[in-house]
Amino acid sequence: MEILNEYTLIKTQVDLEYLLDKTEGFHDSVIKEVVMLNNGYVIPESHYMYEGEFLFNARILVQTQREDIPAVELLAENVSLLAVTNATLEISGTVESDDIILFLDSSQSLCNAIKAQCIRYKFLDNDFLGKGPFLFNWPLKIGEYGDIEVENSGFIKLVINNFAFLTDEYGMKCSHIQNGTWIYSSVKYSSNAIELKISHERCSIDLTIKYIEPEYAQYGRLNFYDYLPVLKENAECCGWQAASEERIDKSLCQIADLIRKYSDFVFNPSHEFLSRIKEYAAKQAEKYATNTLVSQALSQSEKAWENKNFAKFIKILEPVEQHLTGSVLKKLEYARKKLEHGKH
Repeated sequence: MEILNEYTLIKTQVDLEYLLDKTEGFHDSVIKEVVMLNNGYVIPESHYMYEGEFLFNARILVQTQREDIPAVELLAENVSLLAVTNATLEISGTVESDDIILFLDSSQSLCNAIKAQCIRYKFLDNDFLGKGPFLFNWPLKIGEYGDIEVENSGFIKLVINNFAFLTDEYGMKCSHIQNGTWIYSSVKYSSNAIELKISHERCSIDLTIKYIEPEYAQYGRLNFYDYLPVLKENAECCGWQAASEERIDKSLCQIADLIRKYSDFVFNPSHEFLSRIKEYAAKQAEKYATNTLVSQALSQSEKAWENKNFAKFIKILEPVEQHLTGSVLKKLEYARKKLEHGKH
């Protein structure tokens, strides 16, 4: 959105250090106002709870005693922690792979901190000093249920262009748009029987399906990606990972073609078919969890191996031994022999 161009995005630790250097760590500054907005909601027409992620966005106004930077506004998206126990500040922080953490005092405790997926800031002038209030409007259009006016999100327009057949041929309604917020955009199409949600987050395209009728409630929200292997279709035939507008457009076109091709399975599925999808998804989730555990164990075991701490090496790898192969199994066997030899 154009309004976000006024803000500076914190991408790296260097970006954060620049902000803290310019403001002297917000020394002797005060949090004047905090406004939070939840992306979740209850749909007016149906009184159903919105089934997406209930994520908070926050606006924070900080007033300083500096003449060159009288005030700073922080915009935080997907806030997982916001704990303010003291209005006066001494900020430090860290930029991690998935989150940014701002510690609000010198204790660097999460009891007084902000943790979010994305943070932007804007320097403000003297107009933002005084009693206020100042943050009476929300600068980000999250989208409204009902008639929607498409604004400055390329992804939104590409979805509407590629999935126009959902309204033209299947009578569905474009019921919700989350319009180009900083990392995440989505479009939801709804009818009395089904919801389709197409989203784009961190270069990843996702399409989920939910069946509204009570008899299908047990299946919850399904991912169309899991439909394809059950249909003997290569799940990677679509570019689910896409960043450029050209690539996103091509991927959306491919996904839309698959929805048309398998429309009977999407719009009129049998319980047997949906059960197969749930079973496949559960197996994939279990496989992913196992791979994650193995990867973590291998990473943690490296230092123990380098330090010849064979007892720790064995303790780390034994829980995932059945999933190990090749040289790692040989190392585990060697570690056991060394440990046994040391006992004699």
